[in-house]
Amino acid sequence: MIREIILDTETTGLNPADGHRIVEIGAVEIIDRQITGNTYQQYINPQREIPIEAINIHGITDKRVKNEPIFDQIVDEFNNFIRDSTVIIHNAPFDVGFINNEYKLCQHNIQDIKEICKIKDSLVMAKRKHKGGGHSLDALCKKYSIENSHRTYHGALLDSTILAEVYLKLSGGQATIKMEQEQIQNNIQDTTFNANSSPVTLKVIRATADEMTQHQEIISSFQGR
Repeated sequence: MIREIILDTETTGLNPADGHRIVEIGAVEIIDRQITGNTYQQYINPQREIPIEAINIHGITDKRVKNEPIFDQIVDEFNNFIRDSTVIIHNAPFDVGFINNEYKLCQHNIQDIKEICKIKDSLVMAKRKHKGGGHSLDALCKKYSIENSHRTYHGALLDSTILAEVYLKLSGGQATIKMEQEQIQNNIQDTTFNANSSPVTLKVIRATADEMTQHQEIISSFQGR
């Protein structure tokens, strides 16, 4: 079983070094390249004011997260959801930096998300597969004909849901290889002799007397050379 988690965060700003914090985490589970419907979402009280510039992007206000838990209160539940999986993030250094900063601020025994899961950056994948630009989530949705018109604001769970579809398209070659391997295996099984099956009667065609005489004459001619 291959378990992958598509993850996204929304924050109060661009850099945790400037005191910015996470206000939402969203994640979508994929098992063996199938979106399971199992998700994780949590709004978080950042314990600071959310700038208007950030609100204009994700629509999350101070009032919305005023009564939400702080990161320290949800960290174990979050860790349990992503543990021992491969976590796919679009522009992973951004989100990983914020998550690791939250670990540090709450003095958690885990200091780096990579201690409990693997990280894969879908932005790096997109740049390798599609040269020449157009690697944003919106651009990839357009490239793969994925509907995202309902995305008026950024949202961690919404963006994770969209990225899950993009990721499956982006890594589609892996699915093709898997299907081909399964088809080869099926073909092998179809042609394998089954000891319990009914015996097959083969038709025997015997040579005529004239054909046997001609055959013997040909053999004698070779022996005389």
